[in-house]
Amino acid sequence: MNKPTNSKQRERWTLLLVGSSGKTIRIRWFRGMIILVATILIIAVTGAGVFGYLYAKVFRQNEQLRQALSDSDRIITALKSGESLPERKTDRVLDVPPLSPPEQHQDFAGETADSPAVEASAGEVLVQGEEARDPSAMAERSSATMSLPVAIEDFRSEYDKRRRSLDLRFEIRKIAEESGQISGFIILVLKQNPENRRQWTALPEEVDLIAGRPDDPEKGQGYSIVNYKTVRFRAEDVPDAGHFTVATVFVYDAAGVLLMEKDMDLTEEASDTED
Repeated sequence: MNKPTNSKQRERWTLLLVGSSGKTIRIRWFRGMIILVATILIIAVTGAGVFGYLYAKVFRQNEQLRQALSDSDRIITALKSGESLPERKTDRVLDVPPLSPPEQHQDFAGETADSPAVEASAGEVLVQGEEARDPSAMAERSSATMSLPVAIEDFRSEYDKRRRSLDLRFEIRKIAEESGQISGFIILVLKQNPENRRQWTALPEEVDLIAGRPDDPEKGQGYSIVNYKTVRFRAEDVPDAGHFTVATVFVYDAAGVLLMEKDMDLTEEASDTED
């Protein structure tokens, strides 16, 4: 009795090479070899793309370091020669509306030759006349001229003795009147000694500090808010609750422009827990 044949047998591919003398060479698993070669090519192309991206990222960082070094050289040269320092962007972004002519007349009406103007440094408000003698008037003028789109509220820190970690959280709240969402990046710099930059730590840990400032805003923790958002950071391997005394919050927009820089006192905020 003949065995029934299976009409759906598995197909097999074999490469057959025939010489001029009629001798044949059979290469089995031809399909598997093609799949293996294609897989190797895909892995090679993917690896080349990844290494190209990493190289471009390192190249941008080197360019930023080179620019920072060049700026430092110009500042040192200017200080040695007694020249004025080269212009640079201020660390804090201030939106100062222009004064209308009536306001200017009112502000400087009391100024005479005996009350010279006080020349302000970068980031400070020019103080003249009665405002130089009235701190409250100067504070009101400063608060009126500064317009920030976001605010940092409800900053808290908690130290875990068992894990030797410091947890920090706060709310970033949109205070701008314009509708729509605000997005960008947040970086936290913990300072053991505010005067010694070697004792500063940046969070996230991927962030490097150049002259005490984050090197790349895009390494920070991303945010996107319409109203507010709770932001959390954790510092590992912290010996005690009072190890850090100041936390500086850097808030950038999506283009990497600094929106706000705010110092928080950790000596009053830190609390211990053993949970």
